[in-house]
Amino acid sequence: MRIFKENTIEKEIIKISQDFRNENVHALDEVEKSTSKNKIVRFTAGIAKIVRVISPKVKKMINGILSITTRISTFSVNLDYSGEHLKKSADKLYNSSEVLNSSIKEVKEAMQQITLAIEDDAEAVEYISSGNIELIKHMDENKKNLGLVKNVNKELEFKAQSMEKDMTELNCILENMKTIVTGMSEIASKTNLLALNASIEAARAGEAGKGFAVVAEEVRKLSESTSKQLEKMEEFVNNIGTCSTNSSKSVKDTIESIDKLGEYTEAISASSSKVRESIDTEVKSIELLAASMEEINASSEEINSNMDIIGENVQEVSNEAAVLSEKSLEIKYLADEMDKIDDEMSNLAKLSGDITGENHFKITNKDFIVAINNAIKAHENWVEQLQNMAMENKIKPIQTDGQKCGFGHFYNSVMPRHEGIKEIWIKIDNIHKELHKVGEVVKNNIKDENTEKAKENSKKATQLSQTIINMLSNIKSIATEVDKEGNLVL
Repeated sequence: MRIFKENTIEKEIIKISQDFRNENVHALDEVEKSTSKNKIVRFTAGIAKIVRVISPKVKKMINGILSITTRISTFSVNLDYSGEHLKKSADKLYNSSEVLNSSIKEVKEAMQQITLAIEDDAEAVEYISSGNIELIKHMDENKKNLGLVKNVNKELEFKAQSMEKDMTELNCILENMKTIVTGMSEIASKTNLLALNASIEAARAGEAGKGFAVVAEEVRKLSESTSKQLEKMEEFVNNIGTCSTNSSKSVKDTIESIDKLGEYTEAISASSSKVRESIDTEVKSIELLAASMEEINASSEEINSNMDIIGENVQEVSNEAAVLSEKSLEIKYLADEMDKIDDEMSNLAKLSGDITGENHFKITNKDFIVAINNAIKAHENWVEQLQNMAMENKIKPIQTDGQKCGFGHFYNSVMPRHEGIKEIWIKIDNIHKELHKVGEVVKNNIKDENTEKAKENSKKATQLSQTIINMLSNIKSIATEVDKEGNLVL
């Protein structure tokens, strides 16, 4: 009886095994719920049903854990980068706002000085404008006086010309007088000669000629006296002639001077007119300048008012920059917490990898190949990002921990059992870690502003990445052949 019962249990367990392999969950459920079956049989059926039901869910959960672990790592890197970048930006914004605030104070002080200077200049312009008005009055008076001078000059010129004419007539009279005196001198000379002859004849006549001799002598004396008077008269006429000649020359010089004075007066009048025009233009310019200065003064006051508003806004920006700096520290703290979560998720991923070692929870070959394809694409993108960083000399979010990138999480969670793949799998680890370390080196090169070194190390990373991609491609080819043969990679 006991042997029969054991045989029956064995058959039922074999049947349960067949239903498990055939994924007949309904049959397993009926065995578990059957009250006529042995407890061991029902328990075995229940376990088999549970394993079969949760197996796809466990696989999905494992894939999800690996996926979310990668996303958490990426998010952690981006969050850390954003926090650091935000901190730098906040510090720059704060420093810039402080510098701007200081500049605003200096500008405001300068504008106040400018306003005072404008007010002083406005007063000076007003003073100049008043002075110009007075100057215009004086110029008008001078113009009037010049007109009077011109009239007097014309009258003087007329009188000088009349005097010149009179002097010419006087010279003619003097010439006539010289002719008369000359004639009279000749007469006196002849009279003296006749008196001498008469005296000689009277002497010849003797006593009878004495009376006549006395008359002749008197005539002779009168003739000599007349000659002397005529000589004085001739000297007088000559003196008058000389003075008249000099006077004529003086009159001519006077007329020439009057003419020149007229020319000078005309020149002064013309110059005064031009000066007046210039002053009128200057007055208009000063009026425009005064109006402009009033506008500038109003604008400077408006600028001062706006500078106060800007100063208030800059202070608000400075306060917000301080808040952003604090928030960046909070983000940095969150990034550190995310990093811890990342570590815990990595441990869960490793545990998930241990679960995949069990036959019924293994990752399929197709999932493995998809993971390898994703790793190849991820490393191509990673290297491209690193090259862009080196070319632009600018740090960007990039994973530099080989154990926390997408492939790193997957690598540490599974271990292929196929010897050909396993051999490559083991070798890839050190190269992969070195690749991500080079990423950190490039970041430091950029921080040190060593562009050439950053480019050189990015090329090194490209070579390492290409080596890894070649190894992954080789693994993918082997995995594809293994899958065709119906064998498992893991």
